[in-house]
Amino acid sequence: MELKTSLKEIKRSDRGASLVLIAAFSTIVIAMAVTLTIVSSMIFSNAENRSRQDQAYELGTGLFSRIEELILNEPASGTNKACIDLESYFADSVPSDKKGIIMEESDFESLPDSKVTVSVAKNTDRVGKTFYTLTVKAEAIGETYIRTEDYTGNVLAGYERM
Repeated sequence: MELKTSLKEIKRSDRGASLVLIAAFSTIVIAMAVTLTIVSSMIFSNAENRSRQDQAYELGTGLFSRIEELILNEPASGTNKACIDLESYFADSVPSDKKGIIMEESDFESLPDSKVTVSVAKNTDRVGKTFYTLTVKAEAIGETYIRTEDYTGNVLAGYERM
């Protein structure tokens, strides 16, 4: 009997509505906390991926610009001759469709599990003119950056970008 009276008193008072309101508010707060945790972990994951991409990009572009500088050897340095002879990477025994490796380095101090490969391929255009395709492939922490550029010319006269 006493229980029935106490339930009737709760129904008549606003204590029952308050309990429901508090339960609903607590559910909303918990859902917001879980949502914020998930969103923040996604943001940090994207930032980490972007950092890896940037490291591969910096490694590849830095090396590419230095090698291109040696290939082009701009007239401001006093000569038009190239510092790198692209033809020298192709021996008579190597088929012309194969790539010559200029440089291959791995495991840089600040970037473990990184690797850079610089290669050159000898090609012929429709007219029969020889050109060289320089490819720099940089791999850093699971990300890869590849850049290619075509050059014509020779070591004596100098090379030009196509």
